Amino acid sequence: MNTAAILIATTAIILASAAPASALKLTSPDHANGASIATDHMYPRCGGKNTAPALNWTSAPKGTKSFALTFVDTSVLPLAWSHWIVVNIPADATSLPKG
Repeated sequence: MNTAAILIATTAIILASAAPASALKLTSPDHANGASIATDHMYPRCGGKNTAPALNWTSAPKGTKSFALTFVDTSVLPLAWSHWIVVNIPADATSLPKG
């Protein structure tokens, strides 16, 4: 299953701000853009360890109050599987560590 693009494309940082998020950039040191997601990040029944990848972001819009992050796997379309959701990430945060 090639889900690297899904990770970056469908992992959404939702800002508690009315400012546009056009300059926001999300990256992960745990995989290359366009590559398959590493086995460590896959569900255990798929041979993985279910470990969240490290995530980094820059250029949050001015006035950001907090972040919310979700990882949605669209490889099971027409449904989508939400692997996890994190809310109330402080506005001054710029990353989440692996795990």
